[in-house]
Amino acid sequence: DQVVEFQRRKIVSLIQRHPLDDNSPEVKIAQYTVRIRNNLHRFTKIDKYDAPRKIVQETLKNRRAKLLKDLFYQDRDRYDYVIKLLGITHEVPKMGVKYLKPTRKGELRRLTAEYCDRLKEERLTEYHEELKRKQETLTEEEEKIKQLIAQESKYLGTQNPPTEK
Repeated sequence: DQVVEFQRRKIVSLIQRHPLDDNSPEVKIAQYTVRIRNNLHRFTKIDKYDAPRKIVQETLKNRRAKLLKDLFYQDRDRYDYVIKLLGITHEVPKMGVKYLKPTRKGELRRLTAEYCDRLKEERLTEYHEELKRKQETLTEEEEKIKQLIAQESKYLGTQNPPTEK
């Protein structure tokens, strides 16, 4: 525990703007990073199935990502400095793109829409195949009817010579 505290103080002292700086976004990002790395160490070395700690880990990552995003839009130089010093990777969302947090209701709507689209597509393809099969029989019947008309016309002597256009 003393080692963790020493690491935290060391990293925070590198990031701080002045000795009394405890509440700037850079310091908070550094503190979150230390906690994330310690949790990660716990997952890899001690207990990888620690569910409550995984929830805490995700919360810490989300908070740090929010601070990084805000810092990116406020001051790019400080953002680059913090990223480089802490050795973390962060992908900044594109401007104007709205990222919606998945919700149960929203996911149900999305899944229902996907299911309906897939069902509609399947039924359309089935109907298309059925129409193709019917078309084949219809063309056969059409040929038979044309031959029958030609035979009847020949028999009755009413056959007109084909006119070419």
